[in-house]
Amino acid sequence: MDPHLVQVLQLVLNGISIGSIYALVALGLVLTYKASEVLNFAYGDILMMLAFVGWGLIAVADLPFWLAVVVTVLVAALLSYALDRHVVRIIVGQPQFAGVMLAIALAFMICGMVSMAFGPTSRTYPTPWSGQATRLGPVVIADLNLVVLAAALIVTMLLFAFLRSTSLGIAIQAASQNQLAAYLCGIRVKRINSLVWAMSGGSAASAGFPAPSSAAISSQRPCKSIS
Repeated sequence: MDPHLVQVLQLVLNGISIGSIYALVALGLVLTYKASEVLNFAYGDILMMLAFVGWGLIAVADLPFWLAVVVTVLVAALLSYALDRHVVRIIVGQPQFAGVMLAIALAFMICGMVSMAFGPTSRTYPTPWSGQATRLGPVVIADLNLVVLAAALIVTMLLFAFLRSTSLGIAIQAASQNQLAAYLCGIRVKRINSLVWAMSGGSAASAGFPAPSSAAISSQRPCKSIS
C-alpha cells in the first residue's frame, strides 16, 4: 500500500480516538446544560483536576490502575453532585449571565487550586496499554487509542440505554424538557439535576483519565488539560 495512504489512515484513526475524548466532554456539557441551563465553563478544569487525581492515585498512592479508575469516577461524581447542590442552586432563577460568571469563577478557582497543589510540571502515568500497539493490515495503532474509542462508545451506549429504558432516565428527560411540568408530576427536579451533574462528572472522569497516559497534563492555561 502507498506509504502516504497508510499515514493518512493512521492519522484518521488517531484523530477518531482523540475525538472520542472530546465527545465525552461534549456529552457532559450537554447533560449539565439541559439539567440546569448553566453552560459549565469549568468543565475543562474539572477534567484537568480529575486527570491529576488519577495521576496521584496511580503514581503517588500506587493504587492499581482499575481501582484508581473507580475511585476517580466516584470522586468526580461526588464533586459534581456537591457543586450543583451547594453552588449552582444558589443562582436558580437568576439571569443566565449569572450562571456564566459563576462557571468562569469556578474554572479559575479549580485551576488555581490544582496549580497550588501539583505545581506547573507536566505529568504522565502508565496504563496497562502503554507502549503496546495493534497492527491492522499496514496500519499500526496504539492500543490505548483503541481503548479510548471503546470506552467512549460504551459510556455513550450505557447512557443512551439508561435514559431511554429506565424510569429515572425518563424522569431526567422530563425535567430537562420542562422543569415546572416535571415538578407538578411529582418528579424531584432538584435531586434529578444533582444526579445529572454527578453523571456529567463521571463522563468528565472517563474523558480525563486517558489523557495523561497519551499526553502530558498541565495546570497551566491556556492548554488547561492536555499539552
